[in-house]
Amino acid sequence: MSKKKGKTSSKRKTSLVKKYLKTCKKKLKKMGTTGIIKAFAPYVILGYFGNKVSLAYRLAEENEFIIRLMNGLANINAAFKSVLPSFHWKDLCIGILAGVAFRLVVYYKIKNAKKYRTGVEYGSARWGTGKDIEPFVDWEDPDNNIILTKTESLRMAGRPDNPVYERNKNVLVIGGSGSGKTRFFVKPNIMQLHSSYVITDPTGNPYIKEKMDLDIQVSKLKLLKANHTSQRYRMEDDIAVKYPAQITALKGKIEGLKVDIGLYNAQKPEDPEQFKMTVAGKTFEDRKEAGTAIIAMCREIKGWNTATEIGEYMGMPMLASFDAFTNRFTVALKGSLSHEVDIGLDPSGNITRINNMLEGMGKKLEEAVTKLDNVEHQLETAKVEVKKPFAQEGELNEKLSRLSELNALLNMDEKGDSPLAMDEAIPSASKISVKQQIADNKTIVSQMGQKVIGLDGPKFAKGVAIGLE
Repeated sequence: MSKKKGKTSSKRKTSLVKKYLKTCKKKLKKMGTTGIIKAFAPYVILGYFGNKVSLAYRLAEENEFIIRLMNGLANINAAFKSVLPSFHWKDLCIGILAGVAFRLVVYYKIKNAKKYRTGVEYGSARWGTGKDIEPFVDWEDPDNNIILTKTESLRMAGRPDNPVYERNKNVLVIGGSGSGKTRFFVKPNIMQLHSSYVITDPTGNPYIKEKMDLDIQVSKLKLLKANHTSQRYRMEDDIAVKYPAQITALKGKIEGLKVDIGLYNAQKPEDPEQFKMTVAGKTFEDRKEAGTAIIAMCREIKGWNTATEIGEYMGMPMLASFDAFTNRFTVALKGSLSHEVDIGLDPSGNITRINNMLEGMGKKLEEAVTKLDNVEHQLETAKVEVKKPFAQEGELNEKLSRLSELNALLNMDEKGDSPLAMDEAIPSASKISVKQQIADNKTIVSQMGQKVIGLDGPKFAKGVAIGLE
């Protein structure tokens, strides 16, 4: 079998090569001598120049590529001393590559070029003819087509000789009720029998369309309920952990700020010009000297991220530290809370920043009180919101109940049940009467000595059996 397959594949390859060569001969014959010269002359000329440039490059003596190429182009006249091309294998390869590359560029441009109807006025569109649709139709096997109109079809399976004529097989038919969509399009294409078919007709049973709509609505409601449940769990976590922790921290901050503000107001001199700061055990009354002493103490810090006490100001100890991550020195006044400020190279500016930080404690207290009120309000709001049920719970339950009914009617959950029994159940008495009537008819025919033969009898009988059961 493998030998046979190898032979068949080799035969196919040889046949394709022969076919391609035959097509090329036809095209060349059609072009004529003049047409061939015009078509290939640009590529031959470019290949010739590529050959000469390669020769000039070889004649240059430098080692580096760029310098060698520039010198070769500067002395290109040496390569053109002979009109004939260079027959060195490198020069021949470069020339051929140049011509082929140029041909590929031209091919790419032609393939992606916009198609214009030259010599034809704008807006002069026309209806397609049989010649236009011909490449898209499988004329060898008419059953292998999608029927579009009485005269137009579209190849269904297989591939055309030219891939340009391959088309998408999806068809959308739009028409009003009774316009013949089923009669004149669906049924004729089903009768082509060129594929496997899965056919649904939602308009034939309203339950199917209702179920499709309900599935979408229930999915949206379930998503909304999942979001509501997720928000409720998040609010429960906020009520139990987040908001109480924030309230405790803010209350502690407010109490600490009140104590530090009271200490600052008690130590603050009445005269703004008075100043007193202790640094390294020495008391300074000059701001610049105190700022210089702070800078000197910061430079003596050896550890990273460790606070070192360097003095006292406004009744609060001063702690200096170096932040290795941000590469900066900080000084913190330690009261009930720690109040930090960055230290720069300006001595007076450092003292000014420390005083501004102390003056800003009142504003920090106001912000903390406002934030505490907001967090307490959020906590109360969350306690109310977490008790609210899903607003569309009733609608969801109603749609789920209806969806279950539709699934039961459509026998979606039961295997083996006939989908033809989707309508109202036939009363048992009517079943018996119809069966009895069929049996009586068969008895009468058999008594007459005739066979029960009818148009498509077995299929009809099977359909009756399915409909009755």
